[in-house]
Amino acid sequence: MASMNIAARSLKSSVARPLQQSKVTDVQPRRPVQTRAQNPKIPDQFTTVQPHNDLVFVKVGAEEQKTAGGLYLPSQSQKKPTSGVVVAVGEKTKQVKIGDAVLYGKWSFGVTDLELKGEDHALMKESDSIGIMPKADCSVDDIPEMKPIGDRVLVKVDATEDETKGGVLLPESAKEKPVSGVVVAVGPGKDDEEMKLAAGEKIMYFKYAGDKMMTSDGSEYVTLHQQDILCRVP
Repeated sequence: MASMNIAARSLKSSVARPLQQSKVTDVQPRRPVQTRAQNPKIPDQFTTVQPHNDLVFVKVGAEEQKTAGGLYLPSQSQKKPTSGVVVAVGEKTKQVKIGDAVLYGKWSFGVTDLELKGEDHALMKESDSIGIMPKADCSVDDIPEMKPIGDRVLVKVDATEDETKGGVLLPESAKEKPVSGVVVAVGPGKDDEEMKLAAGEKIMYFKYAGDKMMTSDGSEYVTLHQQDILCRVP
């Protein structure tokens, strides 16, 4: 069984091809072909990947094919999954292990999407994982049971105000974005940083900080780094 050792945070490959001149005669018009962008493919002779250092290799979960109301989504509008199961870890990982279901940031610069044996995978640093989910086939309703990784804190966000004090209904664009919530779970921290928060505490945080998530009942959650929290609220 061949394996590939990966020590970098990204995998890039290119193939140089010489330009050739050709004479074209009697060209027939063709319909434009629409193609879907594919992840970089690991060569077929490799069947496994062994990350180095604090990197983890994740098999990405299936794409969401239905809306909450049961309607099927066309492929171009399906949400890119941000969860998967860890299939390999580097020798310096401390909190994530093989078999863990992890949630990770969709647009994180530290995540490299790869294709192995026709299946989507992701290579990332352990610190780029947001949290460990309670099971592999997780859904948004499992978010309250997530265990944050590193110095992250899982917070249930306070609801927005729909009315002014005078009773006037506010349009969505005029509502104040909530910047407070209740701590649900706290990560174990980093080697050089002590976690100073506990579950049940109410806090305020930077307005645009963190990774935001919502459960099927409309409850909003956010994972924050401890440094993004401004203060406790009495």
